[in-house]
Amino acid sequence: MTGPQGSPPEGVVIRMLPGGRYTTTGADGSFTFYNVREGDLTLSMDARSLPGNATPASPAAVTVTVRDGIPTPPVEFSFTIHSTPKPIRKVLEIAR
Repeated sequence: MTGPQGSPPEGVVIRMLPGGRYTTTGADGSFTFYNVREGDLTLSMDARSLPGNATPASPAAVTVTVRDGIPTPPVEFSFTIHSTPKPIRKVLEIAR
């Protein structure tokens, strides 16, 4: 999991489907599932757990094939932060 500078990727929920297993990302954005059975599964990033004003910058779900003796390729998720500019209020001063 990667995010923009200054936005730690820690605590983002990653879900495994089928099934209801999930894990969270560490301070460096890494995540791990243990005792996974062979087969095809989908890993998805839970957008509700992203930092404020963040949206996914990568696909929110990735299909992975797990086979005994074959290394599983790394899965990378990323997000961006969208800042919303505050409205500018102009005050006009009228002299008397």
